[in-house]
Amino acid sequence: MSGSKDLRATIENTARNFLNAYKEVGEANDPSLINRDVTEDCKRYFLPKGVMELFGAPNGGPCDNATYESALTRDMAKSRFTKTDIANLVIDTEVRKAAMTSITQIKYHDGDTHELEHSWILEFNEDGTKVCNVVEFCDMDTLRRMVGKVYTQEENEKGLMESF
Repeated sequence: MSGSKDLRATIENTARNFLNAYKEVGEANDPSLINRDVTEDCKRYFLPKGVMELFGAPNGGPCDNATYESALTRDMAKSRFTKTDIANLVIDTEVRKAAMTSITQIKYHDGDTHELEHSWILEFNEDGTKVCNVVEFCDMDTLRRMVGKVYTQEENEKGLMESF
């Protein structure tokens, strides 16, 4: 039983660190922090399907660490995540997964702020110290608002994945 409790605590710590990295990236002005809690081969999947269509990748395939960091670097030119509230955290130690919701505040360099809501499913490595698979379900309304403030019309027309 102790091993299961230890694994649960490790997974919870890793999950919270994973989401808190968004705020810490902005505080440190270091986009590489976004990948500190993931494996080198971590894949990120986005839902609903419209998320990847919005970014010009309609096949819905996964995003690797380098692409995700590049996108975040681009976003940081005009915005920062300033707060992350985590709720509804559920952990399954048998399959090494966690699910949660989050509300993240984004602040733009022009002073405007709004909140982004997400639901997350994270898969972990054997000891729970790294995330190896991410499913991120995004609130499309606020995501569209963010894209409208961060990316130019030309970048939108070209396809946002192309501009990374």
